Amino acid sequence: MGFRKSGFGFVALAVVGLLSLSRDAVAIVVNSGNPVTGLNIKDVADIYSGRIDDWSEVGGNSGKITVIARAEGSSARNAFEKKVMHQERITAEAIFKNSNSEVQEAVSHDISAIGFVSLDYTYGLRVLALNGIECNMENYLNGSYPLLNNLNFIPGISYQQLEGVKNFTYGQAQDLAREKKSLPL
Repeated sequence: MGFRKSGFGFVALAVVGLLSLSRDAVAIVVNSGNPVTGLNIKDVADIYSGRIDDWSEVGGNSGKITVIARAEGSSARNAFEKKVMHQERITAEAIFKNSNSEVQEAVSHDISAIGFVSLDYTYGLRVLALNGIECNMENYLNGSYPLLNNLNFIPGISYQQLEGVKNFTYGQAQDLAREKKSLPL
């Protein structure tokens, strides 16, 4: 375990004692009956923002896309918003679920659905390649899969406090790092 040194972000993480315990891949999943095998990140963002709402627009069969997302506060959603949505909001028409297992179940029962889950909740679903990179163990280990997420822990603070630290570290602190000509996280 250790910290990634990168300007101000390193200092902020070291002060509060953040521990990166492991990392996870956030998999983009569809029903196993869906013929789509991969998307680029822009298409995923367009689907989740509501700009793309029919599977035929991304190489699938004609039909409305059912967007399923994790509720606010989940690690998978935080990674998804940061690496896919950037500053854009998930469409209000999305169906929000409280857990990976709820997303997994919803997508497995709806051929028109798309969702995102932690890698260990993909059983029975089609896992989509992103930008041509498969979500598999090899690409997870070599770091090439684009939706990797560090799972962090700060001893002695609540989940809400951890979210505040993460938001600062990956927001304002990164802007400060750029201003100081340091490499952001």
